[in-house]
Amino acid sequence: MLQLTGVSAQNTTCRISTTFSNQEEVNSALVGCTDVRGNINLTPAFNGTLDLPGILNVKGNLQIVSGDTSVSSGLTAVVLKDLQTITQITLPGTSNLELVNLPSLQDAWDILISSRRTLNVSLPAVRQMDTFDLSAPLSSPISFPSLSEVTSFGAGIQISAKLPGAEQDPLFVDLPKLVNTSSILLQGAFSGISIPSLQAIGNSVLIQSTVPMDCTPVLEDARQRVLSNWTSTHTTLNGVDYPSKPSSFSCSGIDHDPEEIRRLGLGIGLGLGIPILIICVVGIWWQRKRSQKTRDLTGKREINVPVEGTPDSH
Repeated sequence: MLQLTGVSAQNTTCRISTTFSNQEEVNSALVGCTDVRGNINLTPAFNGTLDLPGILNVKGNLQIVSGDTSVSSGLTAVVLKDLQTITQITLPGTSNLELVNLPSLQDAWDILISSRRTLNVSLPAVRQMDTFDLSAPLSSPISFPSLSEVTSFGAGIQISAKLPGAEQDPLFVDLPKLVNTSSILLQGAFSGISIPSLQAIGNSVLIQSTVPMDCTPVLEDARQRVLSNWTSTHTTLNGVDYPSKPSSFSCSGIDHDPEEIRRLGLGIGLGLGIPILIICVVGIWWQRKRSQKTRDLTGKREINVPVEGTPDSH
């Protein structure tokens, strides 16, 4: 079902309540729309590339829906060239997803993606998220050149970059403008990380690499910057309070497979790494629970969607 709620020369908002099995259904349902209110649901039968031509803003979830969790999707690519804001993208357990390209996306609450195929992810314009959770073999380094904030509402940045049987070169993670995040958790074959602008963090930075790496100087520099903003009770940045002192900045190369660590709740570690891992997992779990409670009670932070009938405010 589709309902037009606002029509102008600039923006047309469409309310939807439907599930799509192919691109033709999407095109037919969203013709003439620029803004969408409601979830964009895809069945596992959806094959090939998903495109949302002309859609600028989605106040809802882009997700794969199925009553049978063992059913894998035929979705191979998500290429949304016009999309600027979205509430959530939830694509867990995809078997064939190889490309996520969102060149214009600037603001999202949560992006959660996993794939068994080697995946290329491109988010060059994203500036703000609450949670970014990615689990897949990756074909290129992770670079978010515009990302400045991963808010305290979410679980932070979590990337598991190597699954069993996947061979790949070590990856570099580049976050040049990231100022604050609730946490950073990297698991897999990583060669290094760049976080030169980080000033506040709610929980921790934890890197467990399956290849030798030394990011101690980078993390120590970040730790000093973060602690320099810390008062006796909290850090305030961009009007947001971070009431907890960062628990740890940890980096190590290990031999364990990151998916095994993930299944065990990061309970695998070496020496003093075990308590740190436990603290981080509990912190991230608590952060997720707090995020859900906050969302249920207050509607979470507001995605900046342009007002109907006015030009895009981004």
